[in-house]
Amino acid sequence: MTRSLVIDDAPAIRALLRATLTGAGHEVFEAVGGAAALGLLEHQPAEVAICDMLMPGPDGLGTIRLLRQAFPALRIVAMSGGGELDDLLGGALRLGAAAALDKPFTLQRVLAAVGEALAGGQEAG
Repeated sequence: MTRSLVIDDAPAIRALLRATLTGAGHEVFEAVGGAAALGLLEHQPAEVAICDMLMPGPDGLGTIRLLRQAFPALRIVAMSGGGELDDLLGGALRLGAAAALDKPFTLQRVLAAVGEALAGGQEAG
């Protein structure tokens, strides 16, 4: 069973991703931001994290930097609202995210992005 962490400050997005990933057989944990994610991962290791780019505290790019330093084996999927935010997804990929996910997304695209990350791929979209 894959252990997945969803990092997003929006409860509705966390709930949607939890339901999608749980339905695909993942064990899912949630964090409302980067600091909470780091604390949670200290006690609940995960194979993959889906990280929103726009959130308070350390933003997505800051969170990815911290995650890469503290948990280098963690696979990361960066997530943003697209449009002018595409630069954030590109930055996330340059920092080591394995996949990128544009909002709005389909549930199939979520699962594909997580699969890409777990397989070690690096594809935006």
